[in-house]
Amino acid sequence: MAMIVALVIGGLALAGIGAFIGLRLGHDPERVDTRAGADAPAIDRTGGDAVGDDSAALDIRPLVTIGTAEGSATPNVDSSSAPVPTVPPTTSPPVVTPGQQLGLIRDADRNQVEGLVDTWVPQVSSKRVGLTDKISGITYDDQSILAYHQNLVSQYGALLLWSGDYSTFKSGDLWVSVAPVAYSSKDEAKAWCDRAGIDANNCFAKLLSHTHGTADSTGLR
Repeated sequence: MAMIVALVIGGLALAGIGAFIGLRLGHDPERVDTRAGADAPAIDRTGGDAVGDDSAALDIRPLVTIGTAEGSATPNVDSSSAPVPTVPPTTSPPVVTPGQQLGLIRDADRNQVEGLVDTWVPQVSSKRVGLTDKISGITYDDQSILAYHQNLVSQYGALLLWSGDYSTFKSGDLWVSVAPVAYSSKDEAKAWCDRAGIDANNCFAKLLSHTHGTADSTGLR
């Protein structure tokens, strides 16, 4: 009888040990259940801890494509090979001297003056560089001759010629201003001076020609 009790007690002990071992094998907290449908602990993919698990959280970071995300570093660009714009140099307009201006006016008036050739015209000025006016005391240069002629243009529409281009002038180095009117006689040209109110020293009749000589080519008042 005592032996039977001992065997029963021993069997119960062995059964308890087996149950304990089975419990350990079936519910090991360190073991991950990978079966489909198993109640696996949820993973917080924002970087927090796993729900219901005190183990360290799985660190899942989003992939970043370099060079496309906003705020990414701009790749270095070698500007040494970039074309450099060419800036044209600043040039000042050429300076026209008073003497050159006189020549330009003479050239511009030439056609009209040629239309007066072989007629009598009122001559209202004749000046050369270095000439001193006895009345005013002015010694003329290119600038003052230009200013004097421009005044005659504004008053009488005067035309400018170079005396060396015509055969009726004794001196071939004069800038001569004439009124743009043609007459067949010296008296008619002198009458124009009277009507214009210009004194005898500054207005008289002059014959323009390329062939006529200096004799009898001037009609003084």
